Amino acid sequence: NDAAKCHNLAGLEFKKKNYDKSLELTDYYLLHFTEYLDEMLFLKGQILEILSVDGNGDIIQAKDCYEKLVMLYPQSKWYLKAQDRIKYIDRFYFNVW
Repeated sequence: NDAAKCHNLAGLEFKKKNYDKSLELTDYYLLHFTEYLDEMLFLKGQILEILSVDGNGDIIQAKDCYEKLVMLYPQSKWYLKAQDRIKYIDRFYFNVW
């Protein structure tokens, strides 16, 4: 089905380090499909974190993806990883002493 194809392709592009393409596919997925939204939010957060290093991503938007995942999907297998990313972003981007 189209959802599975888009999901798989977004992950493949991420693994190939084609982050812009992966982000485009992830955004499309999040707008059009309802399965695996927790995983796709985590993937989008990862992409935005990576792109923020080059100035092409948005660390605040990455954190928003993780926070949305934590809020909406507390039973997700990505829940703890998302919490860890939120803590990391807070510590190294916002609460720098």
